[in-house]
Amino acid sequence: MGWGRSSQAHLCNGNFGQLFAKPADQFIQLLIGAILLSACHSLTNAMGFDQKSFDFANSEIDQVTYRFTDSSVPPRFHRSYGIVVTAQAVRITVDSYGDILAQQEWPSSAEQFQTVLTVLNEARIRQGEKSMEPGCTGGTSDRIIAHRQGESIFDAYRYNCGGDSGPMEGDIATVKKHLQGLIPNFSSLRS
Repeated sequence: MGWGRSSQAHLCNGNFGQLFAKPADQFIQLLIGAILLSACHSLTNAMGFDQKSFDFANSEIDQVTYRFTDSSVPPRFHRSYGIVVTAQAVRITVDSYGDILAQQEWPSSAEQFQTVLTVLNEARIRQGEKSMEPGCTGGTSDRIIAHRQGESIFDAYRYNCGGDSGPMEGDIATVKKHLQGLIPNFSSLRS
């Protein structure tokens, strides 16, 4: 069998069965599959995309976003917010079901941004494997997104409902407290 477009399509789609028909060739198929899987896993880890052992401080991150979504309460009590931190600025947007109630920005520094990355590492923020039990609605959620050159390279969330939470792991409370501390008038913005 020659290496035509059809062969390349089977290879790229992971369909090796039609390329290797003989039992001896099937061993080669398994070997190639294992090598490709190993190479993809190694490349993912080298590029900083392994969310279970993510290193925020050494991943060339240039923006961190923290998003808190409030529980299902009447709009006058609902206060969700997002905090975006870069080496140049800290921004907060407070909303009630998407209606923006407040937006403010303050200058930041490379040192302040590096501290945020260090806090994320020390808090051991990771994407966990635990899934929520079905049936609980109306809880709060936390989400952390790390960006590099406009692309999301880490995105994890934790939904908190009825004493259950998942799947983001780590000391989210410490990260949340640190980020809130970057906002001079955080309490008044949420009222």
